[in-house]
Amino acid sequence: DKEQIDLAALIENIVNDFNPKAQKKGLILNFNSQIRKTVIKTNEYCVYRALINLIDNAIKYTEEGQVDVELKRKGKKLIATIVDTGIGISGNYLDRLFDPFSQESEGFTKSYQGVGLGMALTKRYLDMVNASIEIESTKGKGTKFTLTFN
Repeated sequence: DKEQIDLAALIENIVNDFNPKAQKKGLILNFNSQIRKTVIKTNEYCVYRALINLIDNAIKYTEEGQVDVELKRKGKKLIATIVDTGIGISGNYLDRLFDPFSQESEGFTKSYQGVGLGMALTKRYLDMVNASIEIESTKGKGTKFTLTFN
């Protein structure tokens, strides 16, 4: 089911919800939207779940610095970016990032708990609303997720 949603308001609410978690870690969590009208026709639940997963991960995998969430327009498309100064993802793992149950640090000593489903679900949610996701990452420097809503 598609409904009219204000993407900027949705992101702002999510960022506000995550602010205490970011502050607890000493991180800065920013949201910046350069556009006023951000109403799109989509499935709010799918977009909400995808953004929750990405922002939660950005905070989880960042020990210092910040997480910046930005919304801008490119032609008729809305582009949301989530940029963190976290641990980053190695190039050889990026290809498997959306595979179910995959995690970069595997084994009993992995620093970050989880079953490895978050990114697979995020990709599925975005596919369901015809949104694309691109990733740029440098190990030890951080990650940038770019979501394009048509």
